[in-house]
Amino acid sequence: MMQVHPFSVTLAPPLQTATGPMRRRRGFVVRRQVGETTGVGEATPLPGWTESQSTCEAALAGDRPLDPTVTPAAHHGVELAALVAEARAAEVPVATLLGAPEVTSVPVNATVGVSTPAEVATAVGAAVDAGYRTVKLKLAGEPTDVDRLAAATGVADDVHIRADCNGAADRPTAISICAAAAELGVEFIEQPLPPSDRAGLEELASLGCPIAVDEGLLEHDVTALAEVGVAVIICKPMVLGGLRRVLRIAAAADSAGLATVVTSSYDAVIARTAAAHLAAAVGGPHAHGVATGDRVVGDIAPDPLRVTEGRVTVGAEAGLGGLTERSYDPGA
Repeated sequence: MMQVHPFSVTLAPPLQTATGPMRRRRGFVVRRQVGETTGVGEATPLPGWTESQSTCEAALAGDRPLDPTVTPAAHHGVELAALVAEARAAEVPVATLLGAPEVTSVPVNATVGVSTPAEVATAVGAAVDAGYRTVKLKLAGEPTDVDRLAAATGVADDVHIRADCNGAADRPTAISICAAAAELGVEFIEQPLPPSDRAGLEELASLGCPIAVDEGLLEHDVTALAEVGVAVIICKPMVLGGLRRVLRIAAAADSAGLATVVTSSYDAVIARTAAAHLAAAVGGPHAHGVATGDRVVGDIAPDPLRVTEGRVTVGAEAGLGGLTERSYDPGA
């Protein structure tokens, strides 16, 4: 038996995307009974990345098996609800079902948006003072990004700085950005070129700064990415169709010599918490991007993920530790 409840939350400040600012995230809470246990999941489509809101709703209302490559958000919600039910029945956290070690403290990054170099330096300094050891800098894909990188690394000391172009740079600009990043010791540059430009990634990888791929993971498998020198893949569970599919992709990446970073897609609290459980199972040398709750206003339940010294601790309670079934009930 399955129940689906729509919800809407606000992003403040709005998330800047290639198609303009995103001010709200709309999705569905999925309640699914497995045996005697009820589990809860979340399906929150991301425009331009997953199926549409209406397609997701129709998929959740149907009775056919869901394909994670066709309706990834719907598949994520239904699969997560089943995982939570299984974890509750076994009286363990979801992280344990996914193979995480008993100690499930996860390093996370802060995020600094596109702004002037002076504002970047101030924001990075504030993140460092708050205890973050990794800061992700959003770039615009333009020549002044080099100044933003210099400003960020200039105040970071031993903190890792990573940067994300969201595929916005042309190849000459990306070359300048990646060359500067190599000199400045940037941890990696994420999606410096449009997803289709795999040949360009190979040229950038030769410049010395590790290259990460996010959007490109929807177009190329990890073997193809490894062949052109990509070092890191960025995995959004909502976009890729669920936690178990990300685990399989991460295992393939590890076999190919790539590291995996788990990030949320600015979802509501159920999916964010699940992403943290997944990050605990994936592990790896890099901080994960799952501490994004401070940007969500009017969330559907209190956020159990608290950042302390740049880390979040996954709760030890059964299911999604710290979140109760009643928290997701719109009538509660």
